[in-house]
Amino acid sequence: MKDPRPWIALLCCVTFLGGAGAGVMFSRATTAEAPEGPFGSYATLLNNEFQLNPQRRAHLEVILREYDADIRRVGLAHRASYHESLQSDLRPIGIEYNGYIRDKVLRPEQRARFDALTHGIPFTSEKAQR
Repeated sequence: MKDPRPWIALLCCVTFLGGAGAGVMFSRATTAEAPEGPFGSYATLLNNEFQLNPQRRAHLEVILREYDADIRRVGLAHRASYHESLQSDLRPIGIEYNGYIRDKVLRPEQRARFDALTHGIPFTSEKAQR
């Protein structure tokens, strides 16, 4: 074989594939996987900026996981108090619209069954007359 072009092409392909494989392996070895959760990007940023060792990365992940849990806990507490305050405003509206359904939608013979299903909820029929 006197033409060196196929050998040059083969050498280029082997070199390219070897470099690509080494690049992938090197990037996996130097870059820690981003922790999951809402602070994953922040943890990755800190790791890249300060080159944290595995022990310090583990500490960071625990701290950020606990921080996320505390945020969720506070959010649930506020959501519960929000729903309680909201319910006092929504109750009269619900009563009004139940009255509309009872008096404007249902036939008179169906109202007793509706009253039984909604036992304990007062209806304001006066407002439904408008």
